[in-house]
Amino acid sequence: MQETTIGQLLISSTLPSDIKLPDEITKKTINSFYGELARKYPDRYGEITKKLNQIAVQALYSNDGASFSLDDLRPLPSSYSYRPVILKEIEQIASSKLPDREKRKKIADAILRHSQNLLQLTQDEAKAANNRFYEYVYSGARGNPAQLKRLIMGDTAYFDPSGEVVPFPVLSAYSAGVPPAEFWAACYGARKGLADTKLDVARSGYLAKLLNRATHRLVVIGHDAKTKTPYPIGLPVEAQDPDNIGAFLALPAGRWPAGTEITPAVYEDLKRDGIKKIVVRSPIASPAVDGIYAVDAGIREHGRLPEIGSIPGMVAAQAIGERLAQTSLSSKHLGGVVKFSGFRVLEQMLNVPKFYVGGAIHSQVDGKVRSIDKNEIGQWRIVIGEQEHLAPPSHKPIVKEGDVVEAGDILTEGLPNPAEVVKHKGVGEGRRAFVKMFYEAMRDAGQPVHRRNVELLARGLIDHVIITQPFGGFYLDEIVPYGEVAKRWTPRKGSVRVPVDSALGYYLEVPVLHYTIGTKIKPSVIKELKEAGIKDIIVHSDPPPFESYMVRAASSLEFDPNWMTRLFGSNQIRALLSAVRQGATGEIYGTSFVPAKAIGIPLGQWIRGVVNR
Repeated sequence: MQETTIGQLLISSTLPSDIKLPDEITKKTINSFYGELARKYPDRYGEITKKLNQIAVQALYSNDGASFSLDDLRPLPSSYSYRPVILKEIEQIASSKLPDREKRKKIADAILRHSQNLLQLTQDEAKAANNRFYEYVYSGARGNPAQLKRLIMGDTAYFDPSGEVVPFPVLSAYSAGVPPAEFWAACYGARKGLADTKLDVARSGYLAKLLNRATHRLVVIGHDAKTKTPYPIGLPVEAQDPDNIGAFLALPAGRWPAGTEITPAVYEDLKRDGIKKIVVRSPIASPAVDGIYAVDAGIREHGRLPEIGSIPGMVAAQAIGERLAQTSLSSKHLGGVVKFSGFRVLEQMLNVPKFYVGGAIHSQVDGKVRSIDKNEIGQWRIVIGEQEHLAPPSHKPIVKEGDVVEAGDILTEGLPNPAEVVKHKGVGEGRRAFVKMFYEAMRDAGQPVHRRNVELLARGLIDHVIITQPFGGFYLDEIVPYGEVAKRWTPRKGSVRVPVDSALGYYLEVPVLHYTIGTKIKPSVIKELKEAGIKDIIVHSDPPPFESYMVRAASSLEFDPNWMTRLFGSNQIRALLSAVRQGATGEIYGTSFVPAKAIGIPLGQWIRGVVNR
């Protein structure tokens, strides 16, 4: 006989038979539960969640609700026992003969280290004591571990407006009262959090607008390409990534043929069969040179393919923009106890400034790491072939002597720069790398996003090249969308079809998988192509007459081929004058809605014009 409860019976009677409530209720398991419910039953999602909420409300009214007791507010034992440990270490540093600046740094480092230790200790002790506030945080109902620590342990570390740790520990829990000196130290973080809230929300709103501009041309122009591409087009991904659900297979996987929708059942089947890697249709690798096809976007939020004429790119940008706003609020919620918010990291990834704060060092050449040492001023010096790469002392190398690296590979700790990958590895691989970097940065900021939404963003944002030799009506040093180049491109004279193993050092003439025209064939490319079963490719021995280039999000429309669309972006005077010099045209029924909107064409008429042109 299986034991159960009234609550479990009520919930089971509400859920479909193939959906189970997780055994352990945490923020992660609940998010996964509701995600599965939405994927499998999109039409019933609202009805089911409403019934679950009614059960929850009924349970709260019939029990002790969400109340807490005075015992839950009592500071934890470690709040008192750990305090002398911290104070003793600070006293030892303060009484040393070190210079004042070095003392301050060592004290700050010690406070930060103890603060991080106490964060986990707080959760362990609160769990053992059945603390109600811990249950709120653990279940994801309310709050976060840092707020729990502040309430019943003490924040310990705060950052001042310059991002440095205040060298005075806040060791008292708020529930027990904070001495004036500790309150003063905490005010630095509170003031920083308030300033971040006022300023960063505006910045996140601005970034969200930039994302909309970058993705507004991703209009669904048809179900799929009418003509077959010479080589398979798709994005290699890990088979066990749940974000694959809703995508379509670009190549066969296991017993499933190309074109199969990856449903939860197909996903589980691939997992059971031990399939490690698959190739899926993706906006990153869409064969459409203008807009995208529905099967590249995959099943969307309504449980079906996007309609022809819809703009899934802007929907994805809106979803990511909302997450960006939440990362900007993180400093306020943590009381200013974070040093470098996730928002700052993401802002750099999107706008790729010339001075990339905290940026990792990327290799500028292909070759073997000959030596790693430090120069006379303490910088890391990494020599690859004949090229010397310098990194600050804080950025430890992640490669070792003898490693073989490719241009664009990351050599040190720090924030990866997607513009470096695009520059050295091409538009297609640059998009793929951006998805990984951005996805991980959002996750680390506590605001995970759906990978396939980031793929749409990558397609719209990373889509430019610089012309190095005039061709096809393009001028020297002109920055143009990659799609415009693809429209006019035909394999050059001297192009040859060669086995993949024989293509090292050549340049791709015809797209394959997610790799775009002009990609230099390197060992990593060969490995990826062979894993996908690609036998041969069309290449050329000479570099293409253009180089891949990542345009910052703020300038994405400055290089749009339509002069009217350029007026939807920033730097309008410069963009318009450039359009005049280049003789840019203004097509009304292109994938940008801006020209049609400007002259008053109704949305429905514009969509029909785009699809039927």
